[in-house]
Amino acid sequence: MASGTKKLSAWETLRDLESADISAATVPDTKSLLGSVGLVRSRLDRLEAAVNTRIDEHHRAGDSEDSESANRRSGKSRRSSKKAAQRSTTLEKSPTLADSLDSGDITSDHIDVVSNKLTDLDPDKQQRLLDHIDDLFGPSLDPTDDPDPVPTPEKLRDDLTRYLDLLDEQAGIDKLEKQQRSTKLRKWVDPHDGMYKFFGELDPLLGEAFFKNIDDELEALWRQQHPKFDGKPLPQGLATNQHLAAHGLANLATKGRTVRDDSDETDSGTKANPGRRNTTDLIVLIDFETIRDGLRRHSICETGNGTGINTATARRLACEAGIIPAVLDTTGELLDLGRRQRLATPAQRRALRILHPTCAFGTCGTAFNHCHIHHVIPWEHGGPTDLVNLLPLCHKHHHLVHEGNWQLKLLPDRTVKIYRPNGEHSETVPPPTAEQTQARNANRERRKPNNN
Repeated sequence: MASGTKKLSAWETLRDLESADISAATVPDTKSLLGSVGLVRSRLDRLEAAVNTRIDEHHRAGDSEDSESANRRSGKSRRSSKKAAQRSTTLEKSPTLADSLDSGDITSDHIDVVSNKLTDLDPDKQQRLLDHIDDLFGPSLDPTDDPDPVPTPEKLRDDLTRYLDLLDEQAGIDKLEKQQRSTKLRKWVDPHDGMYKFFGELDPLLGEAFFKNIDDELEALWRQQHPKFDGKPLPQGLATNQHLAAHGLANLATKGRTVRDDSDETDSGTKANPGRRNTTDLIVLIDFETIRDGLRRHSICETGNGTGINTATARRLACEAGIIPAVLDTTGELLDLGRRQRLATPAQRRALRILHPTCAFGTCGTAFNHCHIHHVIPWEHGGPTDLVNLLPLCHKHHHLVHEGNWQLKLLPDRTVKIYRPNGEHSETVPPPTAEQTQARNANRERRKPNNN
């Protein structure tokens, strides 16, 4: 992070500032002067931190009060004294941050953001974060990011939260589950104007699907109203057209869909419900090393709109229909955008339905049509999209295998062995017999409503 050019001392820079004729400064001059002020301030903050560190060394030896008390005695407020003490502790733990502050590459505001985050972590997580601190100030692989490698303090705060979720896989899973539990919708009719209104909060995965469907419907409605623009780029500002977006949402809710999904096919290869979209294509953006090896330096793991998700969830989503994994190489170039090699073909799904009419996890009775096709040996680890490596799992058990770290082993006769996250064998599930399959089909038929 630190600059490689020769730097002036704080005093030399300050002397130049004091001799400058600010009243005659041009616009470029004022920008340069402001930069010099920031540099002096950063170096003074670094010097203050070094003094506070020395005060605390004397305090630990029993020779003086601590740095926070010393700052209070010098006239600082309680809040400023605490921040100064925390800042010196952070810089003592991270020479990288200390050098960057001294060179003016970052400010004390950046240090305060890191300090605040460190106070919420146990010592092990503090060290893990500090070991990767360069990742948060280096250039990102994401081509949509600002090319300036130093983020603002506000962006750094968001980056730290996201990066800690990636470092702590379980924390990321817990966060997603909390967001899913907090998903809600409130609707009412305003008695004053008679308008139907609603307010909602959606978790990142449901929200991504929700926004994607509305955007697709909005585009379809606009092209329907403007046929002469068919095949041409959409006009700027369409995405913020609130009136058209409201009609798009109404179409979705009332089944009055106009979006056509050419990938919606039945097992026989015919179109299912032409003009209706039965699934939503989501884009999960993840770099190749992360999907193959897990968390790495500069990992990218997020939905198409930039919302961070944990790597276990990304891997689970990558094997579900309707999910398009966008895999990036180490330079940020797109390696693969698609799912042809990853998803079971209609013929394979027909065969799996015969072999496993329900979820293959234990005695789960979820029907095959409500299951995801799971790669026993993960696709990203070389697992083939072949019947010998495929099993139907319901959403609950698919989540349990990926995020819960349960393990499955599929034997040649389709017997499934299930292992707990600690490696302990849980149960062995033999392949269903023809009689069991017929009985389950009969039960499902009896549960269907009688429309006669």
